Amino acid sequence: MMPFPAVAFPESARVITTSLRRSLPPVVLLGLAAWGSGCVSSRTYVLDTPPAVEVRRVVAVAHTADTTEADAELATDFEAVLTQALAEHHAIGTADSADVVIRYKFVHVNEGSVPVRVVSGAAGLFGSPFYGLGDGSLVIDATFTDRAGRPLARIAADAPIAGFFASTGSGIDDAAGQIAEFLREHFPSEPPAPPLAAEG
Repeated sequence: MMPFPAVAFPESARVITTSLRRSLPPVVLLGLAAWGSGCVSSRTYVLDTPPAVEVRRVVAVAHTADTTEADAELATDFEAVLTQALAEHHAIGTADSADVVIRYKFVHVNEGSVPVRVVSGAAGLFGSPFYGLGDGSLVIDATFTDRAGRPLARIAADAPIAGFFASTGSGIDDAAGQIAEFLREHFPSEPPAPPLAAEG
């Protein structure tokens, strides 16, 4: 599995998984995400957290310069999936008119090997101790800005391509879902509902 560069994280950085929330040290190697992609769930690394929840109804998506090799078709597919996920809760606009712009880039792309994953998965049925062979991962850096380009937040979405039926498409779906979830949590399209008054 190809390594990818280390990234310096601020003190506030946190990693979120489906079953774990724990503080990260100031410097984290994103390579750890690739190393464990075959045996752990996807992870969202929060690099810059917005100070407060802000209502932003219209979102746009913009592709910036990748720091790893990624073909145009991969970016096109990812942007289509991400836009569809965002449209479930937000209106889609253009970068010069949206309330928040998601500027994304690929920082790690390793599609792994489908034949090796199939053989590894089949061997696992018979007790093979070798897990994660042929697995890959995608890591996408997403910066949330206002329409003027001022940064509001930043995350890195690590999406493993792991398992018998995994594909680049499953990694794209995973990464897009992480980014859309972060948008809904920190930049909802509607104000949060007020808490219910206590009875009595």
